Amino acid sequence: MLLTTRLKTATGQLHRAAERHPFVSSMLGGRLSSAQYVRYLQHLLPVYQTLDRLSQEHIAPKLASWSEWDLPRAQAIASDLMHFGHTPAPVDSGATSAYVEQIRASADRYRLGVVAHFYTRYLGDLAGGQMIGRAVASAFDLHDENGVRFYRFAAAQAQHPTMVQIKQELDRLALTATQIDFLEHEAQRSFESSIALFDSI
Repeated sequence: MLLTTRLKTATGQLHRAAERHPFVSSMLGGRLSSAQYVRYLQHLLPVYQTLDRLSQEHIAPKLASWSEWDLPRAQAIASDLMHFGHTPAPVDSGATSAYVEQIRASADRYRLGVVAHFYTRYLGDLAGGQMIGRAVASAFDLHDENGVRFYRFAAAQAQHPTMVQIKQELDRLALTATQIDFLEHEAQRSFESSIALFDSI
């Protein structure tokens, strides 16, 4: 079974739980205040600062098309925070700190251990994240990319082909059976960390 198929299967139940979380429902329904949304971005900033850096260091050299995908999100989140009138600074949160440490630990365990978080975060942003981006733009009356840069990718016009290409390149990574087992477990923990982050806002 392909790596991305195994990750999708392993995380299916937790993925659905994250999608149905009351915070996500409020975000999709346009019921968040700007203060709540800003706090969400502040929680995400250190997560993506860590994920972007470790993906660049450990995964990008293994993926031929990395430079075409425009995946790193921390700079876009910082821009969105400034649009809402806030300095791009992370919030002091136990849930966020634990998530960041989890990502770091995955890379310490295996250089490609961060693939689990790469899969759950970036592919999620390219998929369901686009629906959230539209909901946020509508809720806060945003008519261009300012305030929703987090959800805008250079390859947005080719969203589905881009996701297919990313999955194909991830599936070609040289990984042992033990490493794949680790990535399955780590991807599950990534969704658990996302849910804990929602709980903390």
